[in-house]
Amino acid sequence: MRKYTLLNPTVWIASIVVLVSWVTYCPAQLTSEEAVVKEFFTAPSHTEVDLRRAKQQMPKLCLEAGDKAIPVISQSVSEILTHLPSHPTREAAMTAEIGMDCLIRIGGPDVVGLFRKIYDESTDETLKDALRAALCWAMQSGGSAEDVGFLIESLEGPLFGPKGLVPRAAAYALAVRRPESARTALEARARQFENVREEVKFALARIKGTPWTTPKVDSAKDEDLVVLALLGFGIPHMRENDYFVESKANRIWKLSGNTWRFEPFEAQGPFAPGNSLEVFVTKDRKRAMVSVRITCGNACGYGYDFMLRNDKAGWRVMGLLPTWIS
Repeated sequence: MRKYTLLNPTVWIASIVVLVSWVTYCPAQLTSEEAVVKEFFTAPSHTEVDLRRAKQQMPKLCLEAGDKAIPVISQSVSEILTHLPSHPTREAAMTAEIGMDCLIRIGGPDVVGLFRKIYDESTDETLKDALRAALCWAMQSGGSAEDVGFLIESLEGPLFGPKGLVPRAAAYALAVRRPESARTALEARARQFENVREEVKFALARIKGTPWTTPKVDSAKDEDLVVLALLGFGIPHMRENDYFVESKANRIWKLSGNTWRFEPFEAQGPFAPGNSLEVFVTKDRKRAMVSVRITCGNACGYGYDFMLRNDKAGWRVMGLLPTWIS
């Protein structure tokens, strides 16, 4: 399994927006998620061991802290990128990586504005592609019509290799935002390749609309409504997968006809828990994250994290990040 990571011993910055799962950094004396995030991003330095330990739960901590965490994370990321040497230390690279990942997951206009400022003011050509891709990821959570135009322009260029970071990030952002104005550009990209990348196909499918439905639920837990919102939105490679196991709830979601329904999951049944969903909802019930695992063979699989928000219209997908591929 290959994890998406920002850190590469030779060209770490080329992968600055391909995001990974993280592990916990949570000093025992701190009980507030906001305090933990602040402690981490204001610390003068971190050991590599601490940074490795910081990795899987940081996305959840940042989602719990929410918008209140944006200023302290923004300051840390801005300082690192402003003073970034040509060959940054591993610790500086990992700290910037964690900060950018957290900001993209929190999302919103303040995050988009920060990433646009960093991108516009950067004069380092070695960083430009990475910063543009990061801005595309940030734009998943919303923005202006001008931002949609920026994402459509960002579809240009190769879809494969390090240079493909920008168009791939733009395609996923358009998949989340689903602007009809992007359909022509996405169809043009799809015609350029016989086996077009999943990102472009997924964006086109989301704009055209989902062919399946989810059951109507009048009263249900937020965790249930989050899964229904995600299945109604769609998941990459979904056309090849008609079931997802939700182990914590001991149930399996299956596509029956054109409708997703769930039933109790029997571990010894015909469905291996290879395709799975793990749901996390914040304490204020306003944000959620669903980690999705998809298998396509013994050594073939994909991982995605979806970010959702709960507003007057209910739960809706506001962000999508690939986490690993094998």
